[in-house]
Amino acid sequence: MKIREAVYVIDKEALQRIEERLFELNAPHAIEENEQGIFLRSYDPRVDEFMKSEGFEPIEVKEVDPLDWMKNQLKEPFELVRGVVVDPVGNYKGEEEIILRIPPGMAFGTGIHPTTKLAASFIVDYFKKGMSFLDVGTGSGILSILAAKLGASEVLGIDLDKNAIEVAKDNAELNNVKVKFRLGDLLNDVKKKYDFVVANIVPEVLKKMVNDSRRVMKNTSFLVLSGINKEELQNVLRLYKSVGLKVLEIRRDEDWTAMILKL
Repeated sequence: MKIREAVYVIDKEALQRIEERLFELNAPHAIEENEQGIFLRSYDPRVDEFMKSEGFEPIEVKEVDPLDWMKNQLKEPFELVRGVVVDPVGNYKGEEEIILRIPPGMAFGTGIHPTTKLAASFIVDYFKKGMSFLDVGTGSGILSILAAKLGASEVLGIDLDKNAIEVAKDNAELNNVKVKFRLGDLLNDVKKKYDFVVANIVPEVLKKMVNDSRRVMKNTSFLVLSGINKEELQNVLRLYKSVGLKVLEIRRDEDWTAMILKL
């Protein structure tokens, strides 16, 4: 079965705004920049609707094989964060680093987005072997798989997207790690408390889950929030501080922000 690919030309002034909206949509797409300009390849009607609302029309629309599309998105291994390499198709020969096999796919979280990198950097620096790990909005499962490879005693990844859960399960099997993934509406059905909680989600959702985030934390737990744009940073900070959490560190990458908090 073929899938529809619509190609748009975008300008640098609109790039940040478009990237932020695409992150919110969590829809399959690719952005390429070369000497001819910046091109957005859309594989989801929600992206097309957004681009139309922004005044953009596709320069090309065609049917492509989904397997060819996925294989062409990411081929070469790359460093996610210090000591962690993402190897999309099994080309990496190194042995010292933690290697994550995350094939390109329809779920968010290939490792190239700044919000994923920011969240992963906090995990590498603060997570300790034996901790339990909760991943809210797991997408491809990349952060859950990283925690498992770092020696987590238990890992649970939650997502509202059925397709993402299936992709995450496949990725965990590919990486030979034990991770539990399940469908869920944020933290509504989570009863246990975890040592390390990560949510790489848009600010509006982070603001909605502030009380539940506190509920699933132990007195010694860490909470990582990523996916925050600069306009919403202070609003997110204010809400999480209001439930007794303190910010240990804030990190930035391009126009994105992430933070790690504790009681």
